[in-house]
Amino acid sequence: MKLYTYYRSQASFRVRIALNLKGIAREDSFLHLEKGDQFAAAYRAINPQMVVPTLIHGDIKLFQSLAIRISRREIPGTAAVARRSAGAGLGARARIDQRG
Repeated sequence: MKLYTYYRSQASFRVRIALNLKGIAREDSFLHLEKGDQFAAAYRAINPQMVVPTLIHGDIKLFQSLAIRISRREIPGTAAVARRSAGAGLGARARIDQRG
């Protein structure tokens, strides 16, 4: 699991807190937004919205902090695993967050 984050982003901060409280291990990749790291072609390929946070878990990519914080209940291997496939619910939430 990999989290793209920025140390001064409130949304990223909330996600890091939620994952820490859940005890979910991840690799943090810090972008420097003031230097424009989010506009790099490599990051744009990961997250076309070019925002943080971005959580990648297997083939699931979540771009919005609310979707990530809700999904922590459904991530396989954590204490509370979803009753259905985690990918289906998480992808739907990410798409909803992208619209609004």
